[in-house]
Parts: sequence; C-alpha cells; structure tokens
Amino acid sequence: MTGLIIFVIAVLILTYFLNNNKSEKGFGTNDNDEKITYGDEEMTPEARSENFELKRIHFQQNTLKYFNFLVEEFGYNQPQHKYNQQDNGTIIKDELRYTNEGIDRLILIRNGYHPYDYGFDVCIYRPSISTAYSDDNNIRFLAICVSKESQDLEQTYLQKTANDFKEGFLPQIKGEAWFGE
Repeated sequence: MTGLIIFVIAVLILTYFLNNNKSEKGFGTNDNDEKITYGDEEMTPEARSENFELKRIHFQQNTLKYFNFLVEEFGYNQPQHKYNQQDNGTIIKDELRYTNEGIDRLILIRNGYHPYDYGFDVCIYRPSISTAYSDDNNIRFLAICVSKESQDLEQTYLQKTANDFKEGFLPQIKGEAWFGE
C-alpha cells in the first residue's frame, strides 16, 4: 500500500512539473526552445486526416518504387505490407517487409505516424537468428531513420534514402557481410 501511495504522489508531482514548466526547454521544443510543430495545427480534423492518408499513400508508392532494387537486383521477394491500427481505426504505422531466405535477410521499411512514433526507419535482420526488435546488432541493425519532422507530405525523401541505403549497406543487402563481423 505504501508503494502505491508513493507512486501516486510521484505521478502527481510529475504531472504538476510538466504542466507548470512549459516555458522551460523540454518536451516538444527544439534546440532554439521553439515549439516543434507538424504544420497541421491550423488544419481542420478533416484536412489533417486527408493529409495523413496522402502521406501514407505516398509512403507506400514511393517505397515500392525506390526500393524495388531489392527485388530486381538482389532477389528479394515482393514486399509484404503490414500496418498497425488503433482501436478507433486510425493506422499508426505502415511496414513493408522484403525477405530473401537464400541469404538470410529481412529488410523492414517502416513509417510511424502516431505522435509518439519516431517516423521512418530501415532495419536489416538475420531471420535465422531472430526478427525481434532488438538493439543487439547481431540480430537487427538500424540502417537509416528519418524523423517525422524531416518528412514532407509527398515523401520525396525516399528516393535519396533508397540510394543512400543501397550505397551504404550493399554487402549486407547482398548477404555477403554482417555488421561487426
């Protein structure tokens, strides 16, 4: 019971601190102490929803287009599309999974849209070891990430990102090397 009381008091203190210190640099501000915005604060909920859906469509189309080299040049399977959906129906993350069992590779290309998600990332896995989302470079390697704040509605960053991924991680994509080995 004492532990519960201490927990409740800690939560109340933390809530008070977060609500009363908004002028201090902290959550939701950049290095210049300016509020981080996503460009949609003045939009109606309908317009925000429309932009969100356009971003998802552009992410899927551009990922299929610019990362197609995985299929065409390196024998990966056509990507499998998965998504995470909240109970209210809102999709909060898209994921395209490229696999090549012959070289023991899984490449996940994801974009998270939920306010607490980071944004875009590309991870390389060795499925024979694990496909767990781990910080262990023997299991998963986070190759590239792009924050939500650095993305545009049209998802044009994906062309450069795909090129950078191909050039920077070619031995791993081909299954010829792994990180740190």
